[in-house]
Amino acid sequence: MSSKITIDKSTAYINLSRYLPAFVGTCLGAAYFVGKQSNQTVK
Repeated sequence: MSSKITIDKSTAYINLSRYLPAFVGTCLGAAYFVGKQSNQTVK
């Protein structure tokens, strides 16, 4: 039995708009802390 998973485009866009800012924020936060840490080790 194979079931095909179908997602409406509107549902996909709602999920994307919900999770994309959190993902981008996490990446920027990680990059900020890594950059800050590397600056401290250089000094």
